[in-house]
Amino acid sequence: MSNKGDFGFYGKGLDGYVHYKQSVDRIAQSGGSSSPRHRGNADDTEKPGIYFLGKRLAWWQVSILLLFCGGALFFLLQSAV
Repeated sequence: MSNKGDFGFYGKGLDGYVHYKQSVDRIAQSGGSSSPRHRGNADDTEKPGIYFLGKRLAWWQVSILLLFCGGALFFLLQSAV
């Protein structure tokens, strides 16, 4: 028995080929393979947040940084008066 013209999940003959070709084209348009190896690691992309000196800060670190900057600004303005 010949498997020529058998496209497995997509069917046999012309209909199978058309469905197979549509799937291949759709995958190619969306950027290729859906395997994690090809998409890149999730850690490669920057997460939204506040960064200071290249590191993403936690909420408590942001609070301390804002207090420090606010205090420094207060003393700077007081010394100018």
